[in-house]
Order: sequence, then C-alpha cells, then structure tokens
Amino acid sequence: MTSFFVLFVCAGISPASATALSLSPLDDGNTLVYGMTQYAGVLAIPATYATAFGFIFAYGRLLESMAQSGLLPNALTLVTEKTGAPYIALWAGN
Repeated sequence: MTSFFVLFVCAGISPASATALSLSPLDDGNTLVYGMTQYAGVLAIPATYATAFGFIFAYGRLLESMAQSGLLPNALTLVTEKTGAPYIALWAGN
C-alpha cells in the first residue's frame, strides 16, 4: 500500500517544488522526525550496505542459472563443494 501511495504522491509533486529540485529530498522529513538539521540522508547509508548482500546473492544465483541453461558460459556454473556458492558467477558479477 505504501508503494501505491508513493506513486501518486510523486506523480502529484509540481516540477518546480522545493522537494522536486532538492538533491536530497528525504532530508526535510528526517529533519522533522529526528530533529537533525542537515545531512539526515546519511541515515540511509547503513541500509544500503545491508541490502547489498541480498543483491549479490541474487545476481550470483541468476548468473549461475543462466549458465546452466546455456545462455552464458558454462564456467559460471562452478560452485564450492562446502557451501555450494557459485563463486565464479559471484566474481564475474562483481
């Protein structure tokens, strides 16, 4: 539901509004909620690092699956014996 509402709020913002022209539009809301004066967008940095591992896992498995289907080189299907991680696919993706 929140994504649905964000879609309509973003579509309804005037192109000339301060929020649309801001380089960091979340700063205003974070300033109100947390009482920070500036650079409140720094709060998003830990979340960025936390989600990176999920994306790395996902694209590693995706590259491995594409290699198994024949769309990519067969070398991407090599996995470690202990954990089964597609180490060549992860390396190639990075």
